[in-house]
Amino acid sequence: MVKHTVSCQLRLLMEDPHIALIDGFATKEECEYLIERYRDQAVPSVTIGDDGVERPSPRRTSRGCFLSVEDDPLLQELSQRIERLTLWPTVKTENPNFLHYRPGEEFKPHCDFFAENTLVERHGTTGGQRIATVVLYLNDTDGEGATVFDRLGLSITPRLGTLLFFSYPMTTPDSLTLHSSLATHTTDKFVLVSWFREGYTIS
Repeated sequence: MVKHTVSCQLRLLMEDPHIALIDGFATKEECEYLIERYRDQAVPSVTIGDDGVERPSPRRTSRGCFLSVEDDPLLQELSQRIERLTLWPTVKTENPNFLHYRPGEEFKPHCDFFAENTLVERHGTTGGQRIATVVLYLNDTDGEGATVFDRLGLSITPRLGTLLFFSYPMTTPDSLTLHSSLATHTTDKFVLVSWFREGYTIS
């Protein structure tokens, strides 16, 4: 695989919690490749309830699939870019989740970290708590389908190749990182999401 020379521009949107955008993180060709390769593998998304059980939810109506970084040289390259930018090792990062939102599909307000009452039993031996999220927007959405931090009044419109990073200084229900993925009306939305973990992950 030919590695692209990528020129990134970081914009710090908020310091507490830490929220940043990295424009130009991925190229148009890279984003188009990911969409074409993985869109047909997506299945209805699930959520993890307070009981630790994964199940479909009307709060989350997208489709998605988890990808293996080891099986795709481009995913390896993107993971290495994230590590260089954030200084967070890839061995403490979950395999990416490819998500496809068709018009009208959304993810209502939620936090990305695990409920504390299920943390030790379900995740204690597989990396522990999530501490940060990275979202790579794979296409432009004509101004629709924003990521909205509901308690901060912050709205981010998807832009092809832009990476969103945010960390969670608190993993409690009143976290300021509560956020929504709004629906589009006229176009599909594609994103690639990964989560940083406290410990070493098991693929």
